[in-house]
Amino acid sequence: MGVTVEAQGLKEINQMFNELPKQVNKTLIWGRFWKKVSEPLKDAAISNAPIADRDVIYPPDSSLKITKGTLKNSIQFYRTRASKEANGGYVGPRVKGKFQKNKGGYYGAWVEYGHKKKGGGMTKANPWMEKAFNEKSGTVLSNGFKDATDIFVKAVKRHENRLKKYGSLGY
Repeated sequence: MGVTVEAQGLKEINQMFNELPKQVNKTLIWGRFWKKVSEPLKDAAISNAPIADRDVIYPPDSSLKITKGTLKNSIQFYRTRASKEANGGYVGPRVKGKFQKNKGGYYGAWVEYGHKKKGGGMTKANPWMEKAFNEKSGTVLSNGFKDATDIFVKAVKRHENRLKKYGSLGY
């Protein structure tokens, strides 16, 4: 279940970021914006994520175990190629990178939606990420414009300092 949010004021934020000098990497600025704005959502997801009472065996390869606390540790803000193209990002359990071995992100989806048991039947779904989204989506959206302004000001200052130090060849 992918969730897309159309925030009021996002057009204004986009217009503000488009006013940045052409030398400033706007994709990087959008990443900073979403990372800052989604911090309350990430914190809520970490607090809502359940901790297994024991290590969980990874079903496709029973020699691997998912240790307790892996789900909480794997929750991060991250961006993919597709999300960068859309000037967005994700908050949730990581599947790749350092969590590729211990399968933290895969376990997150099993807990969120439930999964088939080895002997048959399904486990009960525990929508911890959905709860976090419902709790903090208002905060994320309401803080967006203020945070965007702060990031815009920092980007302009960084650009001015770079021009002072290196001139137009600094880029």
